[in-house]
Amino acid sequence: MTGRKILFLILCIGIVSLSINSCKDMGREEAIPPLASSSPAISVVVGGSATVTISGGNPPYAITEQPNSAVATAVLVNNALNIIAVGVGSTRVKISDTDSDAPGIVNPSLDNPTHNEQEIVIPIMVSAVPLLVANPSSVTVGSGGSVNVSISQGTPPYVIVQNPDPSLASAQFVDPNVASAILQITGVTNASASGPTSVRVEDSKPVPSGVNIPITKTP
Repeated sequence: MTGRKILFLILCIGIVSLSINSCKDMGREEAIPPLASSSPAISVVVGGSATVTISGGNPPYAITEQPNSAVATAVLVNNALNIIAVGVGSTRVKISDTDSDAPGIVNPSLDNPTHNEQEIVIPIMVSAVPLLVANPSSVTVGSGGSVNVSISQGTPPYVIVQNPDPSLASAQFVDPNVASAILQITGVTNASASGPTSVRVEDSKPVPSGVNIPITKTP
């Protein structure tokens, strides 16, 4: 075999090897995991909040569609997406990775031609704050008599935000710091005082849930 043929053969082997390595490199570039959220949907009550983790794609990430501000707000810090519920309803938030030309991307110049645009849409459902449960739901007390009412399904400590008419009855918690608290309602010691009144109790959520308890004072 002549020297020219040997040189040509070495050149061909080098070109084939370079092509194989280039294909391997391209395969590595394409092996970017899909953009994902730690929760496919967010459900929260008014006044509450939720945080999900964004992963995959090619960070840094950006919010490219904000939720309806009447329903929720969204803030993205690195890969942590925080949702704060504002009002009852449904909305969504859209997240994109850096290799997207969508508005809001931190640095569009980092766009990678081997990486397709990745976006995820996360539905957000905001429900009303559930009411507290009072058992019994209304009471009748006589002069000097007392009735215990159980307050539950809220976040303690519970507070009395509206007292009953002091000429008819009084109300106080035995212990407001337990999950199922006892509210003691006592009729005033006055046989001539009678009529309707009420007491309102709320819990300690950021947006409190509450319950009104009608009271009937008898002679």
